[in-house]
Amino acid sequence: MLDGLVRAFYLDISQWALHDAYWARWAAPCPVSLQDTKGVAKHRKHVTARMHQKVRQLAPLLPQLMSSVEERLRFQQEFIDRARAAAPGEEFIHGERTYQRRRYPAVRDHDPAGLHRLHATDPDTGTHVDLLRAEERAFWTWAVVNTFFYTGVRVEELLEITQTALTTLRLPDSGETVPLLQIVPIQDRRRARPARPARARPRPGQGQAASP
Repeated sequence: MLDGLVRAFYLDISQWALHDAYWARWAAPCPVSLQDTKGVAKHRKHVTARMHQKVRQLAPLLPQLMSSVEERLRFQQEFIDRARAAAPGEEFIHGERTYQRRRYPAVRDHDPAGLHRLHATDPDTGTHVDLLRAEERAFWTWAVVNTFFYTGVRVEELLEITQTALTTLRLPDSGETVPLLQIVPIQDRRRARPARPARARPRPGQGQAASP
């Protein structure tokens, strides 16, 4: 692989020198011959074959993954609802387990509704659970998995998606409004993918858009 990179570097400089005299002084015969890089193409084919095999192995598990992240998000959202319905220090049941809503010192307790800080304690183990953070992790896991599944974007493209990437298009024939997700190009031109309306809803309590 390194031989291929070195050869490509030398050939690039030689090509640039044909169009720009600045690079002429850097142009030199490549020390890596074509014979030396014959194994690169074979290696790439093996890598591609392994990737395709992994896709074939994991594809049947996609429905299970989609269901799992959906259930996890629902579990955490219900966890928050049950904790907020309980008074600080009161016990409540969720997922067949008993928890106690954490009580904060009066001088620091400026959030009785649990909108910004909400913890639950397992009386049996003494484990504290940050419910808001756990729900946030579950939400973004759900958002990322759904975005990959319904759009097929690359990881690099996913990292560039912001709230402003979600727009709408009104169809001239029916007048229907279709949500679109604009994808910043990494290797090709900008793309716009239709987003499922149910997936384009804002996250509860926030103005951010969910995944498509």
